[in-house]
Amino acid sequence: MADHAVLIGVQPNPGGFSPLNGPGNDAQRVADWLSAQDGGGIPVSNIHMAHDPAPPHHPASEAGIRQAFRPLVDLVAQEGAQEDRLFIYASGHGLGDLFNSWDTGLIACDANTTYRVHVAVNRYADFMFRSQRFKQVIFLTDCCRDVDPQWPIIPPQLPVMMHPPAGVAPRKFFGAAANWGVQAKEDQFNGVWHGYFTKALLEAFDYMEGDRNGRLKGSDVATYVHARIATWQQRAALLPIPEFAFDVVRDVDFGMARRLPFPVELVIGPGGAGRKADLLFDGQGNPVDDMLLTAGNMTWGMKPGLYILEVEGTTIRIPLSVPTDTPIHVP
Repeated sequence: MADHAVLIGVQPNPGGFSPLNGPGNDAQRVADWLSAQDGGGIPVSNIHMAHDPAPPHHPASEAGIRQAFRPLVDLVAQEGAQEDRLFIYASGHGLGDLFNSWDTGLIACDANTTYRVHVAVNRYADFMFRSQRFKQVIFLTDCCRDVDPQWPIIPPQLPVMMHPPAGVAPRKFFGAAANWGVQAKEDQFNGVWHGYFTKALLEAFDYMEGDRNGRLKGSDVATYVHARIATWQQRAALLPIPEFAFDVVRDVDFGMARRLPFPVELVIGPGGAGRKADLLFDGQGNPVDDMLLTAGNMTWGMKPGLYILEVEGTTIRIPLSVPTDTPIHVP
C-alpha cells in the first residue's frame, strides 16, 4: 500500500486581504521533503497540490483546492485495502468558526473581502480519518484561525461511507500554527519568506536526530516546533503558540530524519583567532567536536542541543543553545 499527500499554498493573495509571501514557497518546500527518499519518501505521483504558480499543479482557487482532494475522496469512496500514510498541509489566509473551534477554512485565491470563498480543509482531514482507509493521517495548517461571525465555515459535500472500514483505527496527528481565534505570522529568514510554523517544521525535518531507526516521530516534531518558536519570541512580538493533538502511545511516522548539522554563525575576535575551540556537550565536559578558529565570520555545524564552547589557552567559555539565529561572538 502507498503513501499520499495533499498540499495547498494559497498565493497570490485573495483580493482585499493583506499580502502573504510565504505560502507558495512553504507548500513547495514541504512537497520537496515529502518526495525525497531521505525525507517523507512519497512518490511524486501521489502528491496532489493546489499551489500557485500553476501548472503543473491545480490553482489555489476554491475549485482547484477541491480538485486536489478529489483523487483521495474517490479512493476513500471505493472499498479497498488500507493505505499507509496521508499528509495534508495547508498554508494561506484562514478562518476559524464561531461555534466549532476545530473548523479551519482556507481562503481561496479567488476570494475577496465581500465573498470569502474558502475550503474547510479540516473536514477533508476528518473524512479521511473516519474512513479508516489510511493507517496514519497527518494534518498541518499554517494559517490564521481568527473568527468573523459574518463568515461561518461551510462544510464540503463529501460522500457517505457505505462500505465497512478498511482496517484498524488510524493514528492521527494535528498541528496548527495558531490556536482558535488567533492569527498566524510569517517573516523573512535569510531573504526567504516562511510562516513561522512551517519554518520550524522544515528545520525539524532537516536537523532532528529521529528515533533509533532514524525515523522522525510526531511527538519529536511537536517538541522541536514548540521550542523553536519560543526562541523567536523576541524576533516577532506575540508569536502564536502552535497547537498540537496526537496520541503519544500511537505516535505517527513523518519519514526519515535527515540529521543535518545546524549552521551556527561565529564572529571571531583577536582573543580566539588562531586557537582551537572545543565544543563541550555532556555533564563531564567531554568535547564532542573541535575547530580551529580564524578571525572574522565562521560557520560551525552543530546538532541541536546545549553546549559550552571553550577556547583553549584562554578563559573563554560560552554557553550555547542550538538551534540559534544569534551570531556567537568569541572575543
